[in-house]
Amino acid sequence: MEQYTHKNIPADPLHLIKGIDPETSTKLQSQGIRTFEQIAHTARKDLKKWIFEFDDIDDKLIESWPYQAEAIMNIKVVNS
Repeated sequence: MEQYTHKNIPADPLHLIKGIDPETSTKLQSQGIRTFEQIAHTARKDLKKWIFEFDDIDDKLIESWPYQAEAIMNIKVVNS
């Protein structure tokens, strides 16, 4: 999984994505996942790792995270 170690990158409110609660958001941030853009561009193999890691979250929901992140980014652009 591509790791981002720049702690100075402001974190997006990942909890806006269905299935990401504050605890899951914290775990993702500890892996360097801090933005919607990072989630939107997550590789399929990394999604499979998340499915294993977050086994209490429905697989289909995790698979939807990149699409949800993309949609949130598109809304932010339209509203700018």
